[in-house]
Amino acid sequence: MKSILACCYAAFFITVSLPASAGDTASKLQGMVGWTIAAVTQVEDEFEGCDFDKVIKFMNGIALTCSSYGYSYAFMPSAVIFTK
Repeated sequence: MKSILACCYAAFFITVSLPASAGDTASKLQGMVGWTIAAVTQVEDEFEGCDFDKVIKFMNGIALTCSSYGYSYAFMPSAVIFTK
């Protein structure tokens, strides 16, 4: 399974494993209704989750600052950046 990192400008991150059934994916993403995809990119290096004020840099030059805490690990995960 491939993992992607989905994040938004509000700086929260969710990890979605692919492939998944349509029902599984829909339930994981239903909280994203009303958001728009701003970019599809990749984290520059290792991703070890978020910590308050930690900056996450992406390959396309975008950098986001975390406003919460959550741990997960991936090496250069793909990322989908959402805006609202």
